[in-house]
Amino acid sequence: MKPVHFARSVMLVSLLASLGGVGGCVGPSDGNGTTVQHISVPNEPLPIVQLVLGQYDGNELTFRTLQPQEIEDASNGLGDGVVVEALSDIPSGACTSCTGNSYVAFSNVNATASWSSRSNGADVAGYTAWSANTANCGAVPTSGLCAQIRARNLYPASQLERVYVDFTTLTPTGSTTAVSLAADPSNATGDFGLSATLPNGLRRLGEIGRGSAATGGITQYWAWTGTTTVNTGITFSFLIAVHGIVARPTVRASLAAGAVDDPATDYPARSVTGLTSSNISLSEDGNFIAYATGSGIALRNVATGAVTTIASGCTTALAPSVTTDGSLVAFQATCNLTGLGAAPTTSQIFLYDANTTAITLVSQAAAGGYTAGNAIAPRIASTGGAIAFQSTGSDLIAGQSLRPAGCTEVYRYDIAGATITHASAVANADPNTAASWVGSCSAANYAGQAPDISGDGNLVVFQSRRALDTTDTNTLADIYAYDESSTQGAGVAVVYQLSLRSGGTSTATGSNGAVGATISSDGAFVAFNSDATNLTAGASSGRQIFMRSSSFGANSSIVRVTHTVAGATAAATIGIPQLSSDGRFVAFWSGATNLASVTGYSVAGLQVYVCDTQSPVSSLARCWVASTMEPTAAGGTFQNFSGSAGSSFRIGMAYQSSNDVGYVAYIGAPTSGTWGSMGGSGTQVLVSPVGDPRYQQVNPGP
Repeated sequence: MKPVHFARSVMLVSLLASLGGVGGCVGPSDGNGTTVQHISVPNEPLPIVQLVLGQYDGNELTFRTLQPQEIEDASNGLGDGVVVEALSDIPSGACTSCTGNSYVAFSNVNATASWSSRSNGADVAGYTAWSANTANCGAVPTSGLCAQIRARNLYPASQLERVYVDFTTLTPTGSTTAVSLAADPSNATGDFGLSATLPNGLRRLGEIGRGSAATGGITQYWAWTGTTTVNTGITFSFLIAVHGIVARPTVRASLAAGAVDDPATDYPARSVTGLTSSNISLSEDGNFIAYATGSGIALRNVATGAVTTIASGCTTALAPSVTTDGSLVAFQATCNLTGLGAAPTTSQIFLYDANTTAITLVSQAAAGGYTAGNAIAPRIASTGGAIAFQSTGSDLIAGQSLRPAGCTEVYRYDIAGATITHASAVANADPNTAASWVGSCSAANYAGQAPDISGDGNLVVFQSRRALDTTDTNTLADIYAYDESSTQGAGVAVVYQLSLRSGGTSTATGSNGAVGATISSDGAFVAFNSDATNLTAGASSGRQIFMRSSSFGANSSIVRVTHTVAGATAAATIGIPQLSSDGRFVAFWSGATNLASVTGYSVAGLQVYVCDTQSPVSSLARCWVASTMEPTAAGGTFQNFSGSAGSSFRIGMAYQSSNDVGYVAYIGAPTSGTWGSMGGSGTQVLVSPVGDPRYQQVNPGP
């Protein structure tokens, strides 16, 4: 009999050629479009991290990991060179330094006793009655076999994100005359309440936790059924392609220098360092994190635990922002860190260079020295080209006219040229002349606050309560963009409003307007939150997160991100959003209990949510909780964050590509017990992987 190839399968050789081998972890691009209204998922597979051959000879089920030289033989029908090996020869949970292609191991569940087998219309002795296992194996057949197989992670300190098992080949042998897979023979423990419901041919394992013993892991129920002669069993062989990505589990960043959480030993209790609840910053690759400690700024390598202390002894150092490579950190502090005369009495913006350890004053007055006003909230471009910040200083630009005390503006500092440009300028005016300042500006009616900056430093987004262009006809806060590349050389500020209704007009509802702007690193998308109820079509209430193109005039692209499965708005607190590098994923704090994309599924307390903007609103995995951890290596159960947490600051998000592992960084005080030894240690900085579930980056159809 010829092998059975399922519709979802792709020729194995073609798959491996595109991935550069069995261990390839570089997936294809996400196909992100130019509009925000994503409605489909890219038709691209996740990387194949492992290939496993399984064989059942009628008595024993064995598995082995294929080596690269055996792949071609396997794809040609599981023939030449294949040797049946005992299950004990496969790496087990005791492996502490697994390398190469062995990420997942498979084992039987209680041998044949937990299988269901039918022959000639009757249950076979020694097997579980099929009628007791129909939820996993499907309707009771005349003859057939349903195997329960356990999959487990071999890496004690890692977890496998978005793991799928694809049956690329199924070859019946012996007297079998027909073979099929049940409609949904998998029954994996779904993370955060979701179950595996993908179509025939692709089995979702979900998110597998850290390494476990041979009896641990996620149980899958895979059924092979067929018509056989009387008293004759089924024999078969199959090839499994394991799709997925290896991620670092949740760890603490606020540990002493050199100390690193060890998930393999169930997070032994470690002392956390002091920290201040302010903005934290995570590099785009997730390797570096910067946060305030109460006595300076800590720049930490998440993997190694190496810590560089910046502005040591400066108790007012806050709001760090780090580049992708961790070489530059911008921060605010009220300290004399550069020796420019007397110590400042107002907050200043500084730039730390990790390569030279030099500290440069960013908020320097045009005449030299510290600015007389407060300068806060720096955001550095991921490539290190520029810094955006806000200030009440009236002396940052030569010839700048004095404004009312306390009026806040946004500025852009060019690192290479050490020059400052007025970003929250009146549209079409020279940004560094008196004409660029709005009149009657005050602390309550500020011109610019809370900036963010694109990866190349060209686009600065911010909120303003003043009308900087003619489209702004309300008296509420609105989101604006300043385009440096178009402004320089033209002599006029390219400044335009982004928080517009889909028709291009200003909002007319809400009490606070639009705030908390963030821009994707590629500069294509902007997200913010607003209590306006008329930004998009359809009813909304409370403060919600919206997203749109960063381009001028692209008003029709605005969409609401915080939808429930039924299309309703999120209920309760929503914080400042953060975008992935390409704008596909949006992360934010929220106390909503209706955002997790399962009907009736609620999560108590403040959690970090991530929403996939390429998923339809009705998708059961559009938004999910990312603030989770697996307290024990053998537990297999992921716990949502539990305890007190702040939400008045920017969280960190690292997501360079939709085919990479993403991470979120946040501040919180987990409850003792719920999060194992991490709990009960006070306020901490935590880094969690952006985990399953979601509308996946694979083709969910057959």
